Parts: sequence; structure tokens; C-alpha cells
Amino acid sequence: MSTKYTVHFADYTKSHYIKKLVKKYHQKPWDITERALKSLGENIEAMFESDQVRLIHVKKNLSIHKVYFSVAGTGVGYKDSCCRAIIVVDSEKKLVTFMLIYHKTQLPGKGGETMQWQRIIRENFPEYQGLVAA
Repeated sequence: MSTKYTVHFADYTKSHYIKKLVKKYHQKPWDITERALKSLGENIEAMFESDQVRLIHVKKNLSIHKVYFSVAGTGVGYKDSCCRAIIVVDSEKKLVTFMLIYHKTQLPGKGGETMQWQRIIRENFPEYQGLVAA
């Protein structure tokens, strides 16, 4: 049986991206989706084997992952929804932090999706800079 993790949604993603998702999809579907993401985070060890969670980088007790998800009620599968989350898993503290939760069209700047979210992490989460490409 896997350990249940504590889940935290970063203030940055709440103020910059979740607000936009709520506006696009409405509050009730978002509330259901947020509960599902929280459950996914609490049971992250079981999700590592699925194609919904993709490992990006590991450094000591920290790992960064991209999570694919869909908003409740849309009828779209998680791979086709273009909704993503970037999470950090601290295996010592048993903590999952949702740093970014976004629809891939929400990312600002030029370049591909990966370059854009890595830049956001470097600029807004200095404690995790070592987990993303420079």
C-alpha cells in the first residue's frame, strides 16, 4: 500500500492560471476537477505507472512531473484536453506541490510548451530551478 501524500496548490498557479480555467469552464466543473487532482496527488505513487503522469527530472528527494488532465464535464480525455499540471514531488516530506495548472494555450511567451513552463518555473519558483533546464 502506498503512502498518502499531502497536496499543496501553489499561490502562483491559483492566481495566474486556475482563475482562467474557472472562467473558461465554470466553478462547479473546476471544483470537481480540483478534487480529482488533489486525489491524484495524494496517491501519486500509484500514478507513476500511468501515462497520465510523466517524469521530467529527479534530483535527490525531489522529482518534477507533467500531469495530463481534463476538466470535469467536458467529455474530452486527458490526453486530448490540452490541460496540464507541473508538479514537484518531495519523497522525503511526502508532499506534492502543483506549481502550474494550465491549458496549454494559456502559457505566455514564445517557444514550445516545455520552454514556456520551464521559464515560468525558473522565474517564479527559485527553490526548484535545479529541476528544469536552464
